[in-house]
Parts: sequence; C-alpha cells; structure tokens
Amino acid sequence: MAPVDSVAVDLDRDGAIPGHAVLRGWRIGPDGTPTSDYQDNPSYGERKPLREVEHVLADARALASTDRLRLLVADDLEFRGESVPFDVGITLITDTVLGMGFVPDDQWMSRVPGGRAYDFRLAD
Repeated sequence: MAPVDSVAVDLDRDGAIPGHAVLRGWRIGPDGTPTSDYQDNPSYGERKPLREVEHVLADARALASTDRLRLLVADDLEFRGESVPFDVGITLITDTVLGMGFVPDDQWMSRVPGGRAYDFRLAD
C-alpha cells in the first residue's frame, strides 16, 4: 500500500500516522508506482503494544476523552531512548493515567502478543 487515502483521525497521534490508523491507500503497480485502484488496509484497527513510554502516554492522552482506556504496553520498555526496567516504565505510565482521573478496571491487566494490556475506567 502506498499513498494514504483515508486515516481514522481518532487513531492519529500528534500527526504521526500509525499503520493501524490507515483505512485504505492506492494499490502499487508492478513498476512501483501507485495505481488508481484503492486497497483496504488489512491491519486497520490492529494496535500493537508500544515500547516507548512516551508513545504509551500520547496514546493515553489521545484516548482520554472516553470513559474507558486500554493501553497496550510492550514487555521491553524505553524511556527517552533508553531501555528501562518494566516496573519503572509501567509506574510512569500508571501514575500519569491515575492523574488523569482513571482507575484500574476490575480485570485491569492481561497478556497480549508482545506485551500486556492495561484497562482503566474513569473514576466515579
């Protein structure tokens, strides 16, 4: 898939368009140039766990207008370009999310391929 035709705006973070936010694009011809045929993105909506603490926090801020929040966090975390122990990275993340008015959901942590999912809800 090449030039982007449609982007899900609610998935666009700070102008950086993640692959899962691309709805469709133009099909690439055998010569490597875009054609006039559209191609749906089979990975649309598929979010992957994020490694960078800053990207997880950007995700949280972008989704904060909802009453539920699901963060996908990779097993190996980085903060400001440096590898950090998981407990340090997740503490930075959860402290920020709690400060935004969210609390852990009843079953708040689960394993996903490549990481963990953390579920929060707005405090009552």
